[in-house]
Formats: sequence, structure tokens, C-alpha cells
Amino acid sequence: MTAKRYLNAILTLIALELGWIALSQSAVPVAAQPAATPVVITGINLRSDDAPLPVALRGPVEIRATTPVPIVATRPIEVFIPVTTSSRPGLPDPR
Repeated sequence: MTAKRYLNAILTLIALELGWIALSQSAVPVAAQPAATPVVITGINLRSDDAPLPVALRGPVEIRATTPVPIVATRPIEVFIPVTTSSRPGLPDPR
């Protein structure tokens, strides 16, 4: 018997048995979970003390600080400032 014939015979046997199970009257219907389980998150355990939480903001966000906000960092903070050129530094380009 070749491998292809053997595979077809096994798959046919599996299909017939699944059909028998589906059509037999002795099968007991099962039900999924009747309702959602309420969950209350009381805390979060991070792997490291200074690992940040992932945060995503959608849409425009306006932040107004009435007092100086202290920034404490354990490593250098990268700040990206767009560079523009002007024929008159410090003043808007008249073009």
C-alpha cells in the first residue's frame, strides 16, 4: 500500500467516525460558559521596578502644567526637535 493510499484510508476512516458521532442520538449537547465572569484587577506586578507600562493615546491631547513637573530618569532622555533653516536666525523666514 502506498503512502497516498494509506493516508486516504486513514482520513476516510476519521471522516466516517466523525460523521457517526455527529449523527448519533447518544451525543449529549454541551453548553459554553453561561455568562462572562467578572474580573477585578487589584494590582500589577512588573518584572522590573523601573519598567514602564505601555500606554497609547488616541487623538489630540493637551497637557497643561500649572507647576514645574519634575522628571526623574535612570537613563538619558532623547528629545527630538525639528530643525528649520532661515536666512534670519531667530526670526521667521520672510519667504
